[in-house]
Amino acid sequence: MVSDLSFFSDFYNDTQSKKVDFSMHPAHVKPGQFCAALYKKIWHRAKILRVEKDKMVEIMYVDYGTMATIRQKELKYLHKSFSRIPMQAIKGSLHGIEPKFGKWMSNAGREFLKLVWATANSGLIGEVKGVNEVR
Repeated sequence: MVSDLSFFSDFYNDTQSKKVDFSMHPAHVKPGQFCAALYKKIWHRAKILRVEKDKMVEIMYVDYGTMATIRQKELKYLHKSFSRIPMQAIKGSLHGIEPKFGKWMSNAGREFLKLVWATANSGLIGEVKGVNEVR
C-alpha cells in the first residue's frame, strides 16, 4: 500500500506544470475533510482537524499520525485515486508503561521519540498485547 503513495508528491508537483489547480476553496476547508498538505515541501495525505483564525489549519498527516498547524494555502483537494488507499498511521500505546509519579513529565514524549528515532535504521520490535478498534 505504501508503494501506492510513492508518486503522491510527484502528482501534486506535476499538476502545477500542467496548469491543473487542486487548491482548496476556503469554503471547503472544514474539520473532517481529507486533503493533500505540504510538509517540508513534500505533499502528503492529511485530514483537517480544526480551522483556526488567520487562515491557519490544524491537520493530521494520515499516513504518519503526526499533527501540524499550516496555512490554508498549503492545502489541496485530495484526488479520488488517493482516497482509496487506507490510512497508514496506526494509533498505538505501550502496554504496562506508566509515569513514575502518576503524571508524565512534559519532556517524556520528546525523550521517547528520541529512543524510537535511534532505532530507525535497525528497526523497532514490539509485541501486540491486544487490539481495540476505535473509529
